[in-house]
Amino acid sequence: MGFNADDYITGQYLNAKVAKEKLVGKNLLIVEITKEEFTKADITKFKLALKFAETDKYLVLNSTNTSIMKEKFGSDTDNWKNKMIRLVITKTKYMGDLVDSILIDPEVKQVEETSSSKN
Repeated sequence: MGFNADDYITGQYLNAKVAKEKLVGKNLLIVEITKEEFTKADITKFKLALKFAETDKYLVLNSTNTSIMKEKFGSDTDNWKNKMIRLVITKTKYMGDLVDSILIDPEVKQVEETSSSKN
């Protein structure tokens, strides 16, 4: 069998298609939060991105998902690490078309850290 071309399109970031096929409905453990830089037409913007234990791809947070994370876990992103979330696919308008979009569902039962996991 040849290579799966989808593996080479999405790069290091999650998109709705990959999330829908592989991650929706699963509890995902946040293991890292990064600040990503994006430049378009000489304008640089920074966005937060989440890395999960269950995939090597990062989820770049739009303002909606950033607000959801802030509301649930606070402004300090250090508090987001080791939290569980789920991803939901929803529709949103983009350039006049309805497209799939990733939305964070933070209403996942959080696993308490035990003394044995701190060692």
